[in-house]
Amino acid sequence: TEVFSDGESFRQAVFNDNFYDLVYMDVEMGKSDGIYTVWEVKKKLSEVLVIYVTSHETYFTEMFETEPFRYLKKPLDEEKFEEYFTRALERIQTLFYLFKQTCDISYSFQGCSVP
Repeated sequence: TEVFSDGESFRQAVFNDNFYDLVYMDVEMGKSDGIYTVWEVKKKLSEVLVIYVTSHETYFTEMFETEPFRYLKKPLDEEKFEEYFTRALERIQTLFYLFKQTCDISYSFQGCSVP
């Protein structure tokens, strides 16, 4: 688990080859907003699951253009947080299982297709 205080430091981590399966992203964060950050990060990590966390419903259109996994409204509902985390974990495990089943990892990644 890593925490970033702004979008720029998170983007730098991604473009320095750090990998993330799940990201909780605020929309308003100083110089770089969360929506722009997600657009940039998805250029490198297209399958990353994003859960937006914000009290600003006016950004819905822009948020959903980035294809987020879920949205949590502030103040956070603990049950929803747990439910969305569990669903994200299930999705990540399913994708990993499908990847593992479609690739012969013992030889190489040639001919590997991810559904």
